[in-house]
Amino acid sequence: MRPRFLNSVSMVLLSIVFFTSCNKNKLGGNASIQLQVRHHGKSISKARIFVKCNASAFPGTDTLTYDAVFTSNEEGKIQIAVYPGNYYVWAVGSDYSVPPPHIVNGGIPVTMRFNEQRNLEVPVSEGD
Repeated sequence: MRPRFLNSVSMVLLSIVFFTSCNKNKLGGNASIQLQVRHHGKSISKARIFVKCNASAFPGTDTLTYDAVFTSNEEGKIQIAVYPGNYYVWAVGSDYSVPPPHIVNGGIPVTMRFNEQRNLEVPVSEGD
């Protein structure tokens, strides 16, 4: 009787560990993406950063389809904690050195591994 009980307890504990350790394609993990939004080498301050989890291609310009939104600091930088997985990062900002409406945007796919720290540039342009 005792071995059967231990096997049951072992299976329950193993299941708990398995289900709680399978965080992928979510924000808030132990990996970190440091982003720098730039237009022709110029930092874009206060850019809006849209993040789509579990994506490696541009999801489009409908901001409601993204999973999170952030704002870059004065230097155009932001750090985002994520779990391992695939993300698409799209940035929209203003560069008053380009003709009106001064809007620049662009994005990149990002693949993160467990505990990985990456510094990436998000290049933006005045085009689509």
